[in-house]
Amino acid sequence: MSQVVVLGGGPAGLYTALLLARRQIPVTVLEREQVPGGLTAGTVVAGVDVDFGSHRLHPSVDPGILSDLTAILGDDLQPRRRNGRIRIEDSWISFPIAPGEMLTRLRPGTVARLGLGAIRALVTPNRSETFADVVATGLGKGMGEVFYFPYARKIWGIDPRELSGEQARRRISADSVLKLARKTFSRSGTSREFFYPKRGFGQIASGLAEAAVQAGADIRLGTTVTSISGKRPGFEVGTSHGPLHADLVLSTVPVTVLARFLSPPATIRASLDSLSYRAMALVYLVVPVAQWTSFDAHYFPGADVLFTRVSEPKNYRDGPDPADRTVLCVEIPCDPEDSVWSDDDANLLSRVRDDIVAMGLPDPGGDGELRRLRNVYPVYRLGSEQALFEVAAWLDGEPGLVSYGRQGLFAHDNTHHALLMARDAVACVSSNLEFDHESWDQARERFATHVVED
Repeated sequence: MSQVVVLGGGPAGLYTALLLARRQIPVTVLEREQVPGGLTAGTVVAGVDVDFGSHRLHPSVDPGILSDLTAILGDDLQPRRRNGRIRIEDSWISFPIAPGEMLTRLRPGTVARLGLGAIRALVTPNRSETFADVVATGLGKGMGEVFYFPYARKIWGIDPRELSGEQARRRISADSVLKLARKTFSRSGTSREFFYPKRGFGQIASGLAEAAVQAGADIRLGTTVTSISGKRPGFEVGTSHGPLHADLVLSTVPVTVLARFLSPPATIRASLDSLSYRAMALVYLVVPVAQWTSFDAHYFPGADVLFTRVSEPKNYRDGPDPADRTVLCVEIPCDPEDSVWSDDDANLLSRVRDDIVAMGLPDPGGDGELRRLRNVYPVYRLGSEQALFEVAAWLDGEPGLVSYGRQGLFAHDNTHHALLMARDAVACVSSNLEFDHESWDQARERFATHVVED
């Protein structure tokens, strides 16, 4: 039977399956985990629905996609108002940053340093080779030293002078003084709004999966892809449950994983070896109170604590949560080779608790559990764009195989970006399973302009 096989059951893969099934195109999704959603899946800790990190559906989501999600989730998809804060040096500032707070809450010396750096940036020619260049010449060296440079070291694990300028372009929406001023003093307030399901962000993935199955898609959980062989018009996808025929393969798994399924030549293997993802250790702390703080998330760019963010999922929603406890999700970027990844769970829980208390926040206690995730943040080192280009060009030589989504395009994109990629990919699939690569190339050019929204 002719069919499309989708690799990966994250938002992009699930939405692809739903849209194809609505067109009566046979489609099978292969997902390694026992639950759909990938990095957007959820889990339950102490009776509280939690996420793999802090996730939101941003208001810039395409109206048609939002309509689909609303039809699936109904009133469970709740409009919310952001209420986070960020610690800069020893001061707390609303996040997204509210007008005037940087002037009134930071030390006078820090304000002067930021202001002087911004003035210099206005008259300095822009440089874009490295992350440090983009920030220093766009926002000022002071902004880099106070916020972006330490945060970059924590997120990606390397010095910002070793990160490509592309990392900054894809990660910093307000990359100039004028853009930052417009964003900070905007009266629209849209940056402070988001959508969130009442049973956790994973409800989006589970809702998409259920709708796709109802429309006729076949979603196979707990199925690991081991190989891909053959060429258009027929591929054989090797899996942990036996081979599967595919006339068209749409992949949302990490592009570094996909390429290795195809036994690449030595030159492509060398390019793949130069591409890497940052991992994440998630510490879930169970706190025996109804609410730990009134904030939905706390951000920590500084090097004085292990983690980058502490979120409280109950504060993201009005949901069926227990009244006598809450759960915090603490995010620690790391590498599988470092001490955080291999640290004893009890010791890591203790270290996180100590850091939280040192920040002047309420003691959350030491009860909790951990989860470790690979392939979370793509790392754009100097030269990564060329390596990625070479891998993508080689994959383009397989006309019946398409890579997209956050992982498939090696992009630190939001969920609404991934859903948009899925919709555009499906639009390129004809009824006889031919793929319109010319239209897809145009779509990829649009995807390259995506910038992460915090």
